[in-house]
Amino acid sequence: MKSIVLCGFMGCGKSTVGKVLARRMGFDFVDMDSYIERREGMSVAEIFAAKGEKYFRSVESAVCAELSRRLNTVIAAGGGALVSHKNACILKGSCIIILLEAPFALLVQRIRKSTSRPLAVSSSDEQLLSLYQKRLPVYRNAADFSLEATGTPEDIAHQILERIEPE
Repeated sequence: MKSIVLCGFMGCGKSTVGKVLARRMGFDFVDMDSYIERREGMSVAEIFAAKGEKYFRSVESAVCAELSRRLNTVIAAGGGALVSHKNACILKGSCIIILLEAPFALLVQRIRKSTSRPLAVSSSDEQLLSLYQKRLPVYRNAADFSLEATGTPEDIAHQILERIEPE
């Protein structure tokens, strides 16, 4: 079966839901940012600090191309991965893309608890809101469908399965 890409803004639950969904489907799970960290030998924050966002985005594009060739995999896309039209086209051509949406206030609550998101750590709420407003239409355009990601990861995975598995 085609791989499934979960996209959405930071904190929407891509990795958490992705693990549950992969387990329920018997698929592999790949968190794109973790994959990049293993490949580069440093954290996303360290890559941003040492090599810059442009370098990170080039690695992210290469990883999108690589992961798009996999089958039976749930992929948690990095928050900015689908902002690149090239990445969106690569993934859309071979994967089912699902947008996990949540209200901005909930996302901010979730991401402020984490120190591993370079853009979140260095941005004010106003800057994050601006980024969210820019990215949301791009995510919607790339996605095959979207779901509200405010329930439990198990509930969200169940909703995804109802949409993608034949009766």
